[in-house]
Amino acid sequence: MTDLDHKTFDLGQVLAGTKFPETEVDIFFDESIGFEIYRAEQALRAAEIAGNEEELKRVQDRIEELKKSAQNDRYRVTVRGVPESVRKNCLNKARDKFEVEYSFLGQEQPDARRDDLYNELLWNASLVKITGPDGAEAIPSEENIRALRTNVGRSVVGAINVAINDLVEGTKSGFESAAQDPSFLSDASPEG
Repeated sequence: MTDLDHKTFDLGQVLAGTKFPETEVDIFFDESIGFEIYRAEQALRAAEIAGNEEELKRVQDRIEELKKSAQNDRYRVTVRGVPESVRKNCLNKARDKFEVEYSFLGQEQPDARRDDLYNELLWNASLVKITGPDGAEAIPSEENIRALRTNVGRSVVGAINVAINDLVEGTKSGFESAAQDPSFLSDASPEG
């Protein structure tokens, strides 16, 4: 065992203090409002092109009305990054349940059931809480997450998946950017 001094450090202590980022994503369970806003924005562009001021004002008012309605249906999901060991554990559990099959060329065959289970397990590990429009909070259980994944539209699933992926890609990109910073690269080692 190495004695710790000013030239050494305890890696276990460093790893024990590892922090993972959190992000929040807004989701809307009433998909019809989102589609109505989309259609109204198309009508707004058509009214702008036509130069129809009366129609433009009517559509703008409708968009504002729909956006206010959407705020009453806005839920905020807090998502936290997870250690690589947790991600691998999710993958291994999915592979154990749905065995990997290989093509005659040795390529892994896709399996939608395995992918779905992996994503469900990753959501279980990543979703911290869901805050309702009134500020009330829910800590999602495995059962809640399964229901969420199966009973909502693609926009909700997509938004949460993007948030989970952003935590990984954003962190990686942030460190890549920091490593390219001239001051980061020019700091000399204390040992020369």
